[in-house]
This record gives sequence, structure tokens and C-alpha cells, in this order.
Amino acid sequence: MSGMRGDMGAVHLGMNSKLNLELAREHYKIVPKSSLGFYAVLVITSIFYWDLLPGYILISWVGINALTTSFFLYVSQLSKTRLNESNAGNWLKAYTCLVFIQDVPWSLIGPISFLIEDEAFRMLTLLMLSGVTAGGIISRAITYRNYVISLLTLLSPLSVTLAFEQTPVSEVMLIMIAIYVLFMLSVAKNYNTTIKRNIVLWLDNESLVGELRRSHAEIGASNQDLKREIEQRKQVEQELVLAKDRSERANEAKNQFLATVSHELRTPLNGIMGLSDLLQSEPMDDSFRYPLEQIGKAARTLQRSVNDILDLTAIEAGHIHLSEEPFSLRTELEEVVALLWSSAEQKNLLLDATIDDAVEDNLSGDAYRLRQILTNLISNALKYTDSGSVRLHVKRLQGTTSQVSLRFEVMDTGIGIDTSALESIFDNFTRLENFETRRNEGVGLGLAIVKTLVSRMQGSLQVESQPGEGSCFRIDLDFQIHAATDDSVGVFAESTQPADQWESLRVLVVDDNLINRMILTGYLSKRSIPHEQASNGREALQWLREDAFDLVLLDIQMPDMSGIEVAAQLQREDTPVPLLIAVTAHAFPEQRRAILEAGFTDLLIKPVEAHELSKVMRQAYRQIQGAECMPRKTKNIAGGISVGG
Repeated sequence: MSGMRGDMGAVHLGMNSKLNLELAREHYKIVPKSSLGFYAVLVITSIFYWDLLPGYILISWVGINALTTSFFLYVSQLSKTRLNESNAGNWLKAYTCLVFIQDVPWSLIGPISFLIEDEAFRMLTLLMLSGVTAGGIISRAITYRNYVISLLTLLSPLSVTLAFEQTPVSEVMLIMIAIYVLFMLSVAKNYNTTIKRNIVLWLDNESLVGELRRSHAEIGASNQDLKREIEQRKQVEQELVLAKDRSERANEAKNQFLATVSHELRTPLNGIMGLSDLLQSEPMDDSFRYPLEQIGKAARTLQRSVNDILDLTAIEAGHIHLSEEPFSLRTELEEVVALLWSSAEQKNLLLDATIDDAVEDNLSGDAYRLRQILTNLISNALKYTDSGSVRLHVKRLQGTTSQVSLRFEVMDTGIGIDTSALESIFDNFTRLENFETRRNEGVGLGLAIVKTLVSRMQGSLQVESQPGEGSCFRIDLDFQIHAATDDSVGVFAESTQPADQWESLRVLVVDDNLINRMILTGYLSKRSIPHEQASNGREALQWLREDAFDLVLLDIQMPDMSGIEVAAQLQREDTPVPLLIAVTAHAFPEQRRAILEAGFTDLLIKPVEAHELSKVMRQAYRQIQGAECMPRKTKNIAGGISVGG
């Protein structure tokens, strides 16, 4: 018995040492990329604060940080040849020390920023430190202790300085820091748990594979005991079933983690973007407007990155299902051009889309995924084009009376792509620019998502490019031709009702989050739309029983009653049920489908923007009125859509 316990202890120690080895490898593998990020932020920070801080202080701060980052990078290179299973624990301890050594100089930018009198720059410094700590989750939270040390080290000097300042603004910033620390610790803990669970599962599977190989070798070497062979095979089958079960549980945990991250990131983003938009619509000095615009711009950049990462994860996990619904091709292209027009206008670029006369307008397929593909391609073209134009051309390749094959060409006059890079531009996290010298934002997932979606839609993708002359991306996709009838003409109809009609809808806003209610009611107030608000599901039911509303903007995740439970209760009662619009941070297709099946007419995905709310209001008005829809008229969007070659 004691010998058995000794064997089990040895196995446990062996598993721990392997786990430490994999954790250490993951830590040091990310160091080169994170170091490049630190160098980039150092350069940007030094340029930004050059005329605002004493030169010797700024140069000293940059020099110390560059030195510690270089030392960290040097140690990571040593780990490639010296890290092994027997010394993995020591390398993990060394990483913890290096985290502290690197982050202490970084944290000094907080107190240093107080040498600048303008409080807006202090807020920007806080946002910069928040961005550094948020980005550190991927590299530091592999070991939870390291992320705790990093987070507290980076934010403590600034927090102490704010505490001694004792002003209303400093007290608000301290509260924001405290809330942010609690939230990031929670996210880091979930990330750390998922990483460890996946590594343990991988090690278990490796061990199982080894056992299977040894088992087959023994069976092949000796056929004397058939009964023993059968028992061994049964045992192997049971272990495979257990391994499959563990794998499924790990995948479920990963999905739950992604859903949690999606909700926890989109909810605060909704507050940041919504409040900054509402504040910018108020009269104020330019000195305040500029920081607000930068906050909104940074939040939208983070939103795009979050969307890309979650989209790609859902696609690769097979969590998307292509829909087959009627849509107007010209309408979808109008919306794509309208969405990206301001980006082209800011760079003084011509954004143009043309559709050949032979192309059918009423099609059937997944319009949302088509819009996503074209938006990513045009957005990518605008990003790497400094002068000239970005053009979208749609032409008919072949077809029958029921099906058509279309080619979508996105052409630009941008920097072009080197021939050697054409194969890799569709890989995850790949960018045309070097990390150190990049001018454009993004995580490098747009083209990867395009390639995956085109493949899922059984289409083809080609690219031609010449450095310095521009690029051309060609997408070939098949669609069913939808014959518009009296029942389906509404799908292709344009919302033409005047604003003073749909803005007469009476709206109830239901959300347990005060900031979310402030944003939605703020948008409604700007348009003089009559509305009331409720802070929970039970209060919403009371409002709906006592008063009449045309539309309810209903949060899905609430503590007392979820939005789905409120919808179910309304359907059980005799009172008329108004149109229900879900306001949610749940963005995965399965979640959207479950919400719509629960009785909701439409969804608003957080962060909610004013134009999205207006679009939903128009659609709700059209559904309430039940008016007959007129055939859509083609319209131009500032040089956008034109019919004919």
C-alpha cells in the first residue's frame, strides 16, 4: 500500500513539473511580442509628452524602461535553450521577478503625469496604464500571481498620488481605478483557470496517447492471453470516452469564458462610448472636446478588436450557422458604403461602389455575413490607402432563373502587398506593417475572418497586388434568386416614414445598470421621443400593466428577472404585449437565436450607438403600422452606389 502511495506521489510530482514547464514556455514565448509592444508605447509616450514634461525626466523614464524591457527580452531568449522540466519552477520565479522589475519603472508615469497641470492628460495617462494592464492579461495572467503583481505595481503609484491630492476629480479617478482593478482581477482569474485547464487536458491526452501506444505494443508482442487483450481494449475505450468527456467539458468552459468576456467587455464599452457620444453633443470648450473624442475613438478601436476576436473564435469553433433569408443586394451595399464613408472622407479618398445592370437585386442568402466580408475588405483597403480611391464592383458571372454566381471586386490604390506576403495575409493576427512602425490600429483578424467566411459560404477568394500600385481582392459567391411577392416585398422596401412619425412611439427602457439607462434615455431625449424607465424586471411589469407602450428596450441580463423571463411573463398575461427589443451584450449566434425565439422582435448589441437605435425604431414603427411597403428606390450615397458599369 505504501508503495502504491509512493507511485501516485511520483505521478503527481511529474504532472506538476510538466505543468510548470508548459506554463513557463507560454510565458516566455509571448515576451518578444509584448516587448515590441512596450517599445512602441515608449516611443509614442515620449513623443506625446515631449513638450509637456521636463526633458531629463522623460528621457530618464524612457531609458530605464527600455533597459528593463531589453533585459526581459534577453532572458526570454536564454529560456529557449536552458528551460527544461527540472528547472521550470525556477524559471517561473524568475519571470515573476522580471515582471516586477519591468513594471516598477512603468508605473512612475502616473506620478510624473501630475507635473502637467491639465487634468485631461492625467485621465489619458490613466487610460494608457489601463490599456497596458488590459493587454497584459494575455502574457501575465498565464500565472495569476504574476498578473496581480503587475496590476498592483502599475496602478499603485498613481493611486497613492491621487489619494494625497484629495480633489473631487482625484476621488472619482480612485473609484474608477478600484472598480477597474476588481474587474480585471476577475477576468484574469477566469483566463488563468481556462489556460491551466487546457494545459492539464493536453497533458492528460498526451499521457493517454503514450499509454495507448504501449498497450498496443504489448498486445502485438504477446497474443497468448486473448482475454487480457479484450479487457485492455475495453479499458482503453473507457479512457477514450473519459478523455472525450473531458475535452467536451473544456470546450464548454471555453465557450462560457468567451461569453463572459464578451459580456464583461461590451458592458463597460457601452458606458464609455455612449456617455462620450452624449457629452460630445453638448456645447463645451475644445480643450474638453478633444479628450472626449480620443476616448470615443479608443473605445471604438477596442470594440472592433473584441468583435474580431470573438467572431473568429466562434467561426473556428463552428458556432455559426449561415442563414437563408431574402435581402436586397443594393440595400446591403448602401449600408456598407454608408458605414465606411466617414473613414474615407477623413483621408480624402474616393469610396465608390458600382453594380452591373445584369446583377439581380432580390437575392436569398446570408446578408449579414456578406456585409461582414465586404466591410472587412473595404475597411482594410481604406486602412492601407493614403491617396486615390477604394472601389467595389459587383458583376454577374453566370446563373439560372433560380441561382446566380456573383463576383465582388474590392480595388484600391494603396501601398500594395509584396508577393512573398500574399499567402500569409489571411493568417490570424497578420498585418502588412511591422509592429514597431505600424500606423494603423487593429489586431490583424479582418482578412482571416474574410477567408473563413468565404470558405464556409463555399465561395472562392483571390488577391492580386503590386507594391506601390494597389491591390484587388476578388470574392466569388453563389446566391439564390428570390422572386419578390406581395408577402415578401417588405424585405426589399425602404423605410420612408418621416421622423416625426416613428419618433412618436412611446418607449419603456428597462435595465438594471444606471449608465445603460442614462445612455438609452439620453438618445431618446435628444430625439424628443416619449419614454419611461425601469431598473428591474418587476418594475417593468408593473409599468406595462398600468400603462400603454409601443416599444420596450429590455436588457436581457438582470439580477431579479432576466429579460427573457419578463417576456415569458408578458406572454402569459392578458394585457397586450408591445414590441420587445433586446438590449444585450450577448453577441454569439446561438444567443441571438434563443433571444428571438423567446418573443423578441429585434436585438441591439452593446455598445449601442445612436444610428443603430434609430434603425430599430424605424423598423418597429413599420411593423406597428403594418403599412404596405413600396419597392425600393436606388439611391446614391455621396459617390457610393451606382447602377451599371
